[in-house]
Amino acid sequence: MSHPPVCAACHGPAAQLAKRSSSWASFPPRNSPDAHGRDAAAQGGNEGFYARILDAPVRMDNPESTMSSTLPRSHKWRVHRPLTLLMSAVLGLLCCVLACDGEKSAHIAGLPGNAKPSKSAEVSGHGMPPKVVVVATPQREEFVDRIEALGTAHANESVLITAQVTEMVISVGFEDGQVVEAGHVLVELTSDEESAKLRAARATYDEALRQYQRVSELVEQGSDSLSHLDQRFAARDAAAARLAELRAQLADRLILAPFAGVLGIRSVSRGTVVKPGDEITTLDDIDLIKLDFSVPEAFLAYVQPGLEIRASSVAYAKKTFVGRVSVVDTRINPRTRAVRIRALIPNTDHLLRPGMLLRVELDANPRRSLSLPEQAIVPEGEHHYVFVVNKEGRAQRVEVRIGRRRPGTVEVLSGLSGDERVVVDGIDLRVGAPLQVVSAVATPGA
Repeated sequence: MSHPPVCAACHGPAAQLAKRSSSWASFPPRNSPDAHGRDAAAQGGNEGFYARILDAPVRMDNPESTMSSTLPRSHKWRVHRPLTLLMSAVLGLLCCVLACDGEKSAHIAGLPGNAKPSKSAEVSGHGMPPKVVVVATPQREEFVDRIEALGTAHANESVLITAQVTEMVISVGFEDGQVVEAGHVLVELTSDEESAKLRAARATYDEALRQYQRVSELVEQGSDSLSHLDQRFAARDAAAARLAELRAQLADRLILAPFAGVLGIRSVSRGTVVKPGDEITTLDDIDLIKLDFSVPEAFLAYVQPGLEIRASSVAYAKKTFVGRVSVVDTRINPRTRAVRIRALIPNTDHLLRPGMLLRVELDANPRRSLSLPEQAIVPEGEHHYVFVVNKEGRAQRVEVRIGRRRPGTVEVLSGLSGDERVVVDGIDLRVGAPLQVVSAVATPGA
């Protein structure tokens, strides 16, 4: 016949002692003799004993002296005995409760499925179910350092047409925005006086030339002196100089286009009196646009003549203008630490105009590097990590150094060799945790 298990904490010696102590505390003996052989009844019973205790005056300076003077010597042990027994009972019950709890905890810990894994097992992943993950293999792609700047467009050739003398406009030979060739007559000013002086100067020159030729023949025949020939020679040169002067003055009254280009808005009309410096119109050669912009000196080694640039304008949001760097300035601005770059952009359709603000992009330092989906990167402060699946099929954390970013893709400069399986999708990954690969994704752009 089997017996139910007995709890040692509930039926052991400590429990028995606690039971006896509680019984003693509950039923104090009435007729036990004191040290002089007298019983409690002879002294008036327990009721009188406790009454004397309650009625006794308490001295705060020495409570024990009051108790000792109030109680007989034979009753002193009766005051302490119930308190001692009560404290023993409380301690016994407390030991019983603690023993029962410890035994139950040990019993529960020994049951199957309730064993708590050790700290080393938890870190290493032993005993954990595998994590479902999606992986990707790093791919090699083309990367460049993209430089962005703002630039200002300038005409290949540009000039402000102005008057050189004070005269009245008698003829205007162009319209607003007209495309003209070099030498085209734009404005003619009054020149009657200069024309008359030019005719007189031409006649003087012709006469001086005939006199010089006649004296030269006489000198050859020996009929005239060389000094007379020198005088005729000087007179001829003076007449030629005067003729050239008047021709230049007459040319100032005729304003021509210095080169082929597009004229701007006309600022004068027929009959307008102009003075030196007054604006007549503008002339720009915009078949080729010069784009000036600045880049930080850190990119000076990558920006060289011939590098392709792309420019865009808010006026033509969907159009990109392609050009090439023509020259890099020889000096760096000491205040901005930037170098000035000039690029040339073909503009045969005349869409770009001088003074436009353009957004410039340059691709420098082309290279082939590993790439990963950006969700695979785990940032931690200034460092970046990825989780890879090792040969045992467990998670391994690897530190990587990233470079340029593109939408959905990030460049990996170091840390990976290219044949790893990198986790791109997984929840609550830990180092050493077992992994279950369900699918592999392709790197964007691969």
